[in-house]
Amino acid sequence: MDEKVKKFCKKLKFKKIIELKNWNPIKINNQLELTLSKVSNDTDSWLHIKSDDFSILNLNDCVLSKKELRLIEKKFTNTTILLTQFSFASWAGNKNNSTKIKDAAKKYLKRLKVISETVRPKHIIPFASYIWFCSKENYYFNEYSNKIDKIYQYLKDIKSSPTVLYPGETWSFLDEKHDSLKSLERYKKDYKEINVNNTIKVKEIKMKDLYDSANKFIDRSLRLNSEFRLRRYKPFRIHINDYDLLFEFSFNKGLNKIYDGSKIDISFSSQNLKYCFDYMWGFDTILVAGTYQKPSSGDFQRFLEYQWVANRNNTGKKIKLINLW
Repeated sequence: MDEKVKKFCKKLKFKKIIELKNWNPIKINNQLELTLSKVSNDTDSWLHIKSDDFSILNLNDCVLSKKELRLIEKKFTNTTILLTQFSFASWAGNKNNSTKIKDAAKKYLKRLKVISETVRPKHIIPFASYIWFCSKENYYFNEYSNKIDKIYQYLKDIKSSPTVLYPGETWSFLDEKHDSLKSLERYKKDYKEINVNNTIKVKEIKMKDLYDSANKFIDRSLRLNSEFRLRRYKPFRIHINDYDLLFEFSFNKGLNKIYDGSKIDISFSSQNLKYCFDYMWGFDTILVAGTYQKPSSGDFQRFLEYQWVANRNNTGKKIKLINLW
């Protein structure tokens, strides 16, 4: 990989840096052992912490198949605590498609059930989803995301043992019970504070700056990858909603204004487009933020082709002439 974290830790003068390898346990001391592994599609990783008294499995927002979960359960039996995501945290559907967004939320309920039944932990701590969508472009997701009180009751209904913790709270799970109902009340108050008037305003980017960022993105991408392959990528078409203008982008011809709106692949702000161009992680950030719409007439996969290039480069990899690996 690109060793960004390792290099950053070195700058901070860490005394010793140990990089964990997949499924290779590391003993921190005589009482604590760590095991980590990436998921099969190489997009995330989970962590297992083991001692003589407890076993903690942190799945965070990993998407795991039943086969992967069974392998984890077989390796680490008698999990004391499982930590896992409980709602969507990225684009879940267009603003006018509430059914799709509701279905996305329901998938996390089903995923929780599969994880609970396969890993069979003594306790489940739902986490990694205490967010609110704070841009006017993604605010509508707040209405449909899973709330912690619903998740708590759902886990109780499927005979699991959930524990809800509020920031700042502590719980000694070996010798005491935690009053999750009090924590839930605190979260309910926070949910009521979510207000569209508190959302982040979108910044309108000057057209000259957009063109400059597009050209820099092309230069960087062609330098890091196979120019032969990239120049053959089909363009993706954009509706820049704050200007209400249409553009087409490709590695071969750059960013250009178009007038045919019959097939548009993505609609978002000029700020979003510039962010995609400016940073190797830009495309991925926009996908997670969900601050865009997918026009039904377009092909969103074309946008994802360019995202894949940036993603590969951001993780220290390249698009090669022969293959992607």
